[in-house]
Amino acid sequence: RVASTEVAIGTPVMSIGHPDGLPRKYAGDAQVKEVMQSGTDAFRFSTNVDAFVGSSGSGVFDMSGEMVGILINGNRDYDDKGCAITYPQEQGREWATGAKLLLPYSSFPSPLAPSPPPP
Repeated sequence: RVASTEVAIGTPVMSIGHPDGLPRKYAGDAQVKEVMQSGTDAFRFSTNVDAFVGSSGSGVFDMSGEMVGILINGNRDYDDKGCAITYPQEQGREWATGAKLLLPYSSFPSPLAPSPPPP
């Protein structure tokens, strides 16, 4: 479900993604650190979620499972030079858009729903 409200600073969040084609990566134990342009369509927030490069487009969820954002930008926090090197997340933040922008698109019928009968 897509959240209809903006998240606030301190809200616990997590993300799920497939960065750089890696297997599914769950990143939790994080929270919203900063919000910008609250109340506008340009609303975005930063979080200390440990998402890797290539996670843009991944969902950001609150602890009830509501989608509250979409990852859009972050610091390069891992390199692949034959082995993975991770950097402490304190060095940067990941930015996300507010998910409520998706609300107009969230009511489309499921592709698995039966088709209506022909006229």
